[in-house]
Amino acid sequence: MKQFHKLPEIADKFNVSPKSRRTFRGGYKGRWMRRKVLIFIVFICLLVQFAPAVSADDPSSVFVRVKLSMGTPASVTVNVDGNYSVANTGEPLGRNAYTVKLSGGKIKLYLGGARIFSGSSLTLKQHAPTAGKNNYITLNNSKYGNTNYLGDMQFCADSSGSYIVVINKVYIEDYLYGVLPYEMSDSWPVEALKAQAVCARNYALSHIGGGSYDVVDTSANQVYRGYKASTVNSIRAVDETAGVTAVCEGKLADVYYSASNGGYTEIPQHVWSASAKLLPYHIIQEDPYDAANPYSSQEALIFPKDISGSNKISYQYASGGKMVAGSGGESARAEKYLLSKALPAVAAKGYAASSVADIQILGINSITPDTYESQHNIKDYNGNDACVCFQNAAVNMTVSAKRFVPDSVAGDVNGDGKLTISDYTLVRLYLLSLREFNDAEKAAADVNGDGKVSVADYTLMRLALLGLKGLNGLGAGSYVTEPVTV
Repeated sequence: MKQFHKLPEIADKFNVSPKSRRTFRGGYKGRWMRRKVLIFIVFICLLVQFAPAVSADDPSSVFVRVKLSMGTPASVTVNVDGNYSVANTGEPLGRNAYTVKLSGGKIKLYLGGARIFSGSSLTLKQHAPTAGKNNYITLNNSKYGNTNYLGDMQFCADSSGSYIVVINKVYIEDYLYGVLPYEMSDSWPVEALKAQAVCARNYALSHIGGGSYDVVDTSANQVYRGYKASTVNSIRAVDETAGVTAVCEGKLADVYYSASNGGYTEIPQHVWSASAKLLPYHIIQEDPYDAANPYSSQEALIFPKDISGSNKISYQYASGGKMVAGSGGESARAEKYLLSKALPAVAAKGYAASSVADIQILGINSITPDTYESQHNIKDYNGNDACVCFQNAAVNMTVSAKRFVPDSVAGDVNGDGKLTISDYTLVRLYLLSLREFNDAEKAAADVNGDGKVSVADYTLMRLALLGLKGLNGLGAGSYVTEPVTV
């Protein structure tokens, strides 16, 4: 189980009352070969109250519109166990099972065989509860089965008019009742659930906007499974943080979270956009509690010294007690990142490199950490040695790039613009395997144009130096591909 700070302790850190501010922990193992990197950005600048808890009937309340996972039904059974009415007409509904049907382009509501309503859309509005009685609607969710929902329920046809779309319009605090137990666990400590409540509230508020709904009920946004009275810890956590949000520089903080973080916090710039503004709470810091979590996944990126054929940057993850090959997505992103870092350095050396497509990684020469962070007893991905963690690393690599070779004198190996005894000597050393040539030097030495440097070229150069034979130029110039170390 992770260790979590209690709210008063956190408040002391910020020198404010526990009612107004919180902070949370998370982590990311900042290594090239590392445990699974998942996001839990949890260092918050400031937490404030955005609104007091209010009833669902108060129009000033903040509502979230959740598109429910209902499949593509032409009819939906609606079990009303509370005080509801048809918002379109004001007609009250009893505690009964109703049927919503899509027929003739209309949404129709039935009680048994009697039609109660017909229109382009239908809203069942929730009213104040009766003491001692339930006040929710139960639907058969295609992902979660029979689920109880607080708030209003909206029914409309999809854009093609072929099935019913169901949207739960629910007060944000009631919405969080259905998020916390499934994004975390109701059995976890209440202080942890409180931290989760603030994160989930921020996420929901940042997604409220235009369109017919704000979020869906799956992990594509946040898992939302309606209301269950037995999740008492989650309900308490929501109630005790009601209206609390995380704010930085006057805006809602993007407090991303996940099941695990691998031992270190991560920042959005390493996952989505490297050019995104770095905010005060975007901090990479150690989370030894998650690193010690036996349920935390492990993964590694392998960077070969020589990259060719099937020997490329690869991604592995832990399965069945060993590391196995994973999909190419992680390795492809790592390669793209390295190419983006190499590109300006290659271009600065005069090579034709305007995009990452112009260069190719040939090998990783070294990875040198340059910002020491900490040392602890976390093992590496093979279970060997204690881990030393660094925030940054300098990567030295070799890439292939093209360089334009302009018109030149045939045999001008040293590039001084003329054929001399020095060029003749260089070719002799090359033929004796005492010197290597790059592509440009090979092109200059290939005076007979047969695609290779041979004794024939050496002989022609000797005759030209003796004035016994003339040599042609190399034409209008061409691009040569050669290795570049950056």
